[in-house]
Amino acid sequence: MSILAIDTAASRTSVAIIEDGKVVFSQYREGGMSHGPALPELVSAAIFNRKITEVLVGMGPGPYTGLRVGITFAQTFAWARNIPVRGFCSLDAIAAQVNEPDFIVAIDARRKEIYWARYTGGIRVEGPAVDIPAVVA
Repeated sequence: MSILAIDTAASRTSVAIIEDGKVVFSQYREGGMSHGPALPELVSAAIFNRKITEVLVGMGPGPYTGLRVGITFAQTFAWARNIPVRGFCSLDAIAAQVNEPDFIVAIDARRKEIYWARYTGGIRVEGPAVDIPAVVA
């Protein structure tokens, strides 16, 4: 069972393959304006010789255009293969990589703001929200 994970909520286009709970492929491309061309390239590399059984897609928070590219790509990919697609909070995906008891995950929201969420014991306890960095600090 191979799960394709896609996230375009930030300026980075990220693609991963998860098999048996382990990440076996992970690549990204930088550039908030290049989700469209980066996504098919990354997915092609990721799915080579793999049977994808499910698609996970980041639902933000993030800029509308980037999210729209990722979500539409994920839905179309899943629809064409008749496999399920599920959304996830992009900040939760980042938080899953952190081993601290209490922390905040934040990404650039542009216009001098950040998208953020607070986590305790790996569980989101506040957010997601958008604020200026001084408010979150």
